[in-house]
Amino acid sequence: GGCEGAKAAITVTIDPLPSAPSVTTSVSYCKNEVASALSATASSGNTLVWYDTDGTTVLSGAPTPVTSNVGTTTYYVAQKNTTTDCEGPKSSITVTVLTLPSAPTVANTNIDYCEGAVASALSATVTSGSGNTLVWYDSDASTVLPGAPTPQTTTTGTKKYYVSQKNASDCVSPQVEITVTVSADPGAPSVSDIAYCKDAVASALSATASTGNTLVWYGTDGTTVLSGAPTPLTGTVGTTTYYVAQQTAGGCEGAKAAITVTIDPL
Repeated sequence: GGCEGAKAAITVTIDPLPSAPSVTTSVSYCKNEVASALSATASSGNTLVWYDTDGTTVLSGAPTPVTSNVGTTTYYVAQKNTTTDCEGPKSSITVTVLTLPSAPTVANTNIDYCEGAVASALSATVTSGSGNTLVWYDSDASTVLPGAPTPQTTTTGTKKYYVSQKNASDCVSPQVEITVTVSADPGAPSVSDIAYCKDAVASALSATASTGNTLVWYGTDGTTVLSGAPTPLTGTVGTTTYYVAQQTAGGCEGAKAAITVTIDPL
């Protein structure tokens, strides 16, 4: 009938929210670069709560960005008080995946030298982007060299080098492979001197090259390259010398052999 008893006290506590965690708000990667898990710093007594790019899906831990696609992605992180379970505002972390520059241009990806020849430094041309620079690699494709390498020709064999280009964002392009082959000196071909009687019908000179090599014929001056083995003229008595060398498949030419042609008087 309206009789009121003693009052009961209900205490309502409003706990403060923790602040947003400390983060690096912007992170950049080159395309396909190996990424690390994102990081943030929680205040004492708080734990981090990570969110996916929609800002609502809670993740099990700090995400590792995917770098296979160029573009920008934003992740979120908040901190929660371990005692009150109150969660503060989110901090955003923007991850940018940058485009790689194109590979440099290499005029000749297969270079041949003869054993002991004087070699030149390898070369490549930056193809795009102001401020791009070349990056040279040793034969393991990972050891960075201080500049364009000059091949060693003291030992025969094949060695590969690699080159890429790096842009102002330190993004490195795909590599171009350059193969350097050092061939053994093939030596001079096997030849024999020959004699004709004056006005006799002569045949083209001949020489024997080693297996896999081709002959290079020279005129009597030893420098003019002929299209093939010359046929001596026999109308004048005297001695004439022709020259022939042999060349490997890689273009390595050995020493010249001299063929003396003697035209004897009748």
